Amino acid sequence: MSEAQKMDIPIENVTSKNLKRAYNIMHVGTNRLFKNTGITVAQFDLMETILLSKDQALSVQELTEKTICLQPNITRMVAELEGAGLVMRKSGADRRIVMVQLTPKGAEMVATIQKPLFEFHLSQYKNLTIEELHLFNAMLEKLAQP
Repeated sequence: MSEAQKMDIPIENVTSKNLKRAYNIMHVGTNRLFKNTGITVAQFDLMETILLSKDQALSVQELTEKTICLQPNITRMVAELEGAGLVMRKSGADRRIVMVQLTPKGAEMVATIQKPLFEFHLSQYKNLTIEELHLFNAMLEKLAQP
């Protein structure tokens, strides 16, 4: 029996507290990794999403759907990353839709960060089996649904 069960604390409260604790640990570690890169975790997520896309170019709307950010933030981040020479915007066949793609400098930055970030993630999940990770991910996806 867990301490929470002994104290008759609702499991929802315990779960929320554990989720927040895990988030804080991951947040601090991830921010430490990004401290000297010149970009934020959200900017990296945007850039990596572009790199991993089929055509390596996505519209702002597609980036909003595939990342952890809202559209106004995506627009601002794209402008900041473009100013830093990490992404560029280009018009496709439909000039109303602007596509965002990585510059060579942006692709190099993503590649440089990916390995240490992956190693950090490995260390965070080292106590979980692959099956537990799949189950955990499925539960998180359920929680993230509106």
